[in-house]
Amino acid sequence: MKAVLDHIGIAVRDLPAALAFYRDGLGLEVEASEEVGSQRVKAHFVPVGESSLELLEATASDSAIARYIEKRGPGLHHITFGSTTFPPPWINSRCAACA
Repeated sequence: MKAVLDHIGIAVRDLPAALAFYRDGLGLEVEASEEVGSQRVKAHFVPVGESSLELLEATASDSAIARYIEKRGPGLHHITFGSTTFPPPWINSRCAACA
């Protein structure tokens, strides 16, 4: 079993400004955004090597991302790993350092 970094979720207040930074400032390719109605968020993936960044902008003031930004400010929201096996061995375990 090998864990691989799938993507890093980043909560942003202003998606166009964030995209400009990653596209124009860092020279990264950006993919089309996707609105996820059930989460009340607009997601935009930016491939970086074998992984990607997922920029998350709230589309409603009561969404999880809006509440996250209100409480903690914009920045790192989550890190998602993939696995070469299914189900991954960590599915029923908790990382003590992550709590």
